[in-house]
This record gives sequence, structure tokens and C-alpha cells, in this order.
Amino acid sequence: MNMVNLVKLFVAGIFIAACSAGSVAQTLSDALSDGEVLALSPGVSGQVAEVLVDPGELVKKGQLLLSLGDTTYKSRLEAVRATHAHAKFRLQLLEEDYARQEELYEEGSLSAVELQQLDLVVKQARMELAIARAAVDVAMANLAFTKIIAPADGEITAVPMVGQRVSINLGLPVLIKMSFGSPDE
Repeated sequence: MNMVNLVKLFVAGIFIAACSAGSVAQTLSDALSDGEVLALSPGVSGQVAEVLVDPGELVKKGQLLLSLGDTTYKSRLEAVRATHAHAKFRLQLLEEDYARQEELYEEGSLSAVELQQLDLVVKQARMELAIARAAVDVAMANLAFTKIIAPADGEITAVPMVGQRVSINLGLPVLIKMSFGSPDE
């Protein structure tokens, strides 16, 4: 008799725990077989704002199942977009200043040390812009994680209540259970 393995996958912003007998599956389709149950939870913490499915309902892969409140995540995205715009503008100004200072250096009106100092400031601004871009990417992903999408065709067996607080912690109760198998069986 094979032991049951707990397989944790990260698919489309959803933490998934699937039970499968035998070896640990490497893909979602390998991990799921007829009658298996999949527990879904969001990639971010939040309060359930909308549940679009009911227990017993058959769903298709890619179908929106529920949404978490996204106001905080939208606000965070706007804040990091503003930081990104500021960093981009600052870099543009510094690069223009560097071009002017380089001309002064070539004319002999500016020392090499002063030009090198400005070059370091420009490099720092480029790094700050890259960090700001990464923050925008993370904020966009977190906003997307407020939507729980069906990773495969299946039947909903349990859903949370609107207003329920959910977390990405694996130790909390299951958010949604889906039973996989052929809907025609």
C-alpha cells in the first residue's frame, strides 16, 4: 500500500494542496486524478468579498471562483506606481545633468572626481528605478492573487462565507475544496 503524499503547488497565484498516492506529482494534471480533492487558498491574505460558486457546482478550468477585497492591494499598487514614476523622472533629470557635466569635463571646467561622483549618483538612481519596477510587479501580482481561479475542471465541495478572513498560511482551514474527475460520471 502506498503512502499518501501531500503535494504543494503554486499555480496562477493559488496555493494548492493535493493528495496523491505514490510518487510526488510534478504537474497539476499529474497530481490530480478522478475523485481527488484539492484545497485552494489565496496567494495573499484578505477578506472574502464575493463567492461566485456554490457547493456541488461544476466549474471549468480558468473560471473565477471568488474574490477577496482588493482595496488595500489597489492602493499599494498606486503607491508603488507613483514611486516608480518618481524614480524614472529623477533618473531622467540626473542623466540630462550628467550629459551637461560631461561636456564641462571635456572643456576642462569640471574635475574627473566630480564627474565620477555624479556617475555614481546616476547608477544609484538606475538601481532605485529597478527596485521600484520590481515593487510594481509584486503589487500587480498581489492584486491578481485576490482572485481565486479554478486550476482545472471539477466540482466545488466547500466554499467560504462572504466576509470570512482568509490567509495564505497553510495551517488555516481550507478555503475551497474541489473534487476532480469527469463531470459526466
